[in-house]
Amino acid sequence: MKTPRAIVFPILFLLSQSCSKNNSPQKPIRTDSLNLSVTYADTSRNPPPNFELLVQEPGGKLLLDTLAPVNTPVVATLRTSDMLVNVTTVYMGKNDTAFTVRSWLGVDPSSWQTLPIDNAFVVLSPWPLFTTHQTHVENVPGFPPAVFNHNYVWFSDADMPVFLASNTQYTSDILLTGSFAGNNYLYSFIPSLGLYNFHVQNWANGTDTVDLSHMDTMRQVNFPRPSQYGECYCVLNGIMDTTDHSKSIMLYFSPFTPTTADMEYPVKYVQKFQVHATFSAPDSTQVTYYSYGSAISSNFLFPDPSRYAITPYQNDNFSIKFNNLSPTFYETQWKAGKVNLYIYSSPDSGVHHPQALLASLNAQKLKGQVVAPPEPVQMSFETIAEMNYAQFFGYLSSPSLITNRRVTSAVRLLKKFQN
Repeated sequence: MKTPRAIVFPILFLLSQSCSKNNSPQKPIRTDSLNLSVTYADTSRNPPPNFELLVQEPGGKLLLDTLAPVNTPVVATLRTSDMLVNVTTVYMGKNDTAFTVRSWLGVDPSSWQTLPIDNAFVVLSPWPLFTTHQTHVENVPGFPPAVFNHNYVWFSDADMPVFLASNTQYTSDILLTGSFAGNNYLYSFIPSLGLYNFHVQNWANGTDTVDLSHMDTMRQVNFPRPSQYGECYCVLNGIMDTTDHSKSIMLYFSPFTPTTADMEYPVKYVQKFQVHATFSAPDSTQVTYYSYGSAISSNFLFPDPSRYAITPYQNDNFSIKFNNLSPTFYETQWKAGKVNLYIYSSPDSGVHHPQALLASLNAQKLKGQVVAPPEPVQMSFETIAEMNYAQFFGYLSSPSLITNRRVTSAVRLLKKFQN
């Protein structure tokens, strides 16, 4: 089962008082214990009965190793004076063929309600769902018939944005069949002309007519990037009503709407825009930009290769340094026999030691399993607006924060070492 990534709440600065004659700051320490109450949330239909939770001091001393049921709080008081600990979960889903081991290094889980949730800051799924409905488009005087070679109708149904492209060429008719919930916007978009129309649907007789005699002009956006990164794989969702996401619409999906710009978008009626823009380079590196807000900006810091350096690595030594870049976190993924290992840490921690980490865990669920020397699968780092490493995981482990606060932007670089 796939798990966490994420983000977090306002930065808390720890102000230490001087207790020495030279006024050197005192290292913050915990008095004597760490109180833990955290849940492994599994929303699948048939989750396994339990998972393994391990907590260690930074030096490797084991504070907790327990098998616990999913969707039930694990409550414990751990004796330690360290402010930061390492938290690890070991899990195998019903249909998995390998164990997933996730380790968050140097964290304070005392305020965590759940274990961090992957991509919880995303309001809507970035991927389109397909469905079919019926409508008829007419009244398009002055449009040459050929513009309808790429005629698209976009609409929303249930709680996800969906779209369907017309297969009809050289005509203004778009024939789709199916059922519809009704009372949502229907969004018509002609990419070759950069024009769009929003239509409030009326399916009283099982059909509807869209008047395209008056259309509005799309805006264009291009994302500056180094020359080795190719075309943008861009997905744009429009949140028409922030109190009702079922009325959201997919506004742009680049594989099906080629234009001269990276992305085109409407400006009327949309309350919030959600952008996913992914760029790929020939060396198996990808950069993804996410944003959520009332406007779309192309101004983000692109993490090109000059901003990071990976030193030669072995199966127990992975090191990365950043240059004029301050990511929120970085992650490495490893394959070790029947174990998929994910390690998350602060970017200034520098080095990951996957083999030593697995050995120090001595996890109950991995006893008797094939744990080969770890091989790197991929590396990634992510910068989330106004969030540091501690906030990142505090946000993802708090359902109330996720519900009440949205991340405005995030940039992720991912480099694959093997498929």
